[in-house]
Amino acid sequence: MKGDRPAALLRVPLSLANRSLRGGNTRLRHLALAYLDEQLPKESTDVVGSVRAVVEQSLGTSPPEIGAVAGLLNLHPRTLQRRLRSAGTTFAEVVDDQRRAAARHYLTATDLPLGQVALLLGLSEQSALNRCCRRWWGATPRAVRLGRAGGEAV
Repeated sequence: MKGDRPAALLRVPLSLANRSLRGGNTRLRHLALAYLDEQLPKESTDVVGSVRAVVEQSLGTSPPEIGAVAGLLNLHPRTLQRRLRSAGTTFAEVVDDQRRAAARHYLTATDLPLGQVALLLGLSEQSALNRCCRRWWGATPRAVRLGRAGGEAV
């Protein structure tokens, strides 16, 4: 979420932008493409930034799966894996980083129930959130929320 506001999302494959639609409004199409272009990371060759953006937007709406993310970026999953590896990271690390950042926000800036925070992070249940917080910060989600987490600063 940008600016602490929920966002309505419409996900479409990049290949859809090049399709012609019969009876479409050309001006509206150009406006929509310009808007979508603004939403993508500025450096289009930055595969890590693109994956981060897609994962950030998909947390809580669908499980972050490499096949789905690769499809949105118009790449084969193996190609995406290779590009992430050459950038020094993995898909799992990007997802974990985005979850950690979102968890920090939800735990320190909201009073959402912990079960709901887990769902917003794309985790199966609150116990998964507990394990993640212990791994990230060495503390329970409640301790993070209260500002008593040890280790990495929250």
